[in-house]
Amino acid sequence: HYDETQKAQDRPIEKKETYRWLTTVDDLNEAAAYLPETELIAVGDRESEMFELFDHRRRKAPRVHLLVRAKHNRCLEEDSRKLFDHLEALPVMSQARIEVPRQREKKSKPSKPGRIALPARTAHVDVKWDKVTLSPPATTQTRNLQPVEIYALSVVEHDPPEGTKALRWVLLTTVPMVASLITGPGAKGHHGLPGSPGGRDLHAGLGILTTGMYFTSAYFAIRAPKIPDTKSHGLIRLHKALAWIHGPGMILTPILGAIAFSQLSNGERVHGIAKYHSWAAYTTAGAYGAAILSVTLK
Repeated sequence: HYDETQKAQDRPIEKKETYRWLTTVDDLNEAAAYLPETELIAVGDRESEMFELFDHRRRKAPRVHLLVRAKHNRCLEEDSRKLFDHLEALPVMSQARIEVPRQREKKSKPSKPGRIALPARTAHVDVKWDKVTLSPPATTQTRNLQPVEIYALSVVEHDPPEGTKALRWVLLTTVPMVASLITGPGAKGHHGLPGSPGGRDLHAGLGILTTGMYFTSAYFAIRAPKIPDTKSHGLIRLHKALAWIHGPGMILTPILGAIAFSQLSNGERVHGIAKYHSWAAYTTAGAYGAAILSVTLK
């Protein structure tokens, strides 16, 4: 048992309540052995944003991806500024709209302030992103760990309605496909016009990484041992049928992307068959997501 006077940050992670996030990743990693065709993603709120979780996943569960909301303004290896300040200094790479549900009124308590009721609204947000390397915190439990590479995305609402609190999120993820889809609008720009060179390069790099990981996963899925004398039925048949959509899509999307990249790099509008790059990407992602759900649902 740990010393009651010991600081929480110096306690072994196994002695903290938040250790359950690491065991969840372990459970998913065990499940991954039985689901070779499924990509598993652990989604967590700000409580799950622990350096130990990123390190644990990298060392013991690389097949399990993470998507968590950041809580700490962490130090970076490549920048003297911290994570939030680094993202704040980046140019706006894309814009989006988020439907915010209505907020119910909450009465104040002695230990917690209340909040007013607000109607549902559409939030207009600025999106920024970058691949960063998180430095290990200088605590007893983490200072000897290795830095962690991860994708960071900033979502900030501009011009919120009077009386409302602006949306402000920082998301950390290890999923290249999520990052490449989000970075797509910044690579293209608006109305087919060229976006920023940095946005195009980032999107292209993530697209190449996504394609490589996809076909690596496909290889292991195809080569996985088969149980003799078994027939596919129900959702498994659907899962295999969807492969005829996302498989060709993962071939077509990078080809169209390369054509669009060349056009944008030459200062041209995206035209011709390259205009269907985004359509192909979202169709492929939709089919791939449906394939994952088809073997997840019972």
